[in-house]
Amino acid sequence: MTPSTDCRGYDLSIIAGTGLALFAYAAHSGAVALALGCLWIAFGLYRYVPEDEHVLQGLVGLLAVILGGMAPISVLVGTPFGAWLVGTNPIPLAVGIAMLVVLFALVLRRVLPPVFESTDIVDPSGR
Repeated sequence: MTPSTDCRGYDLSIIAGTGLALFAYAAHSGAVALALGCLWIAFGLYRYVPEDEHVLQGLVGLLAVILGGMAPISVLVGTPFGAWLVGTNPIPLAVGIAMLVVLFALVLRRVLPPVFESTDIVDPSGR
């Protein structure tokens, strides 16, 4: 379960899905943002990720969309702390947080598959 040979394609899907979710949340609503971000992640999974890695890589992509694309702007707009921190323009800070979350997701995407790779440390059939 190593990352596929075309890693850049799914990486770009994660970046695009997160950016699209951030823009859609700022312009429309949370449901639209989640739908657009998840649609882009699903397209990237179908196109670039091998079938045996769909669940793990899909969770990493959804993590980036929800935590990077939707959470920063919702916290900065919907809370008194956000209003105190950024005033009336939360977009620059939300984009910065989204970039950090996407970077974390791209690193996590390469670290997790070797952790879940099956290894035969003990051979139960041999004595």
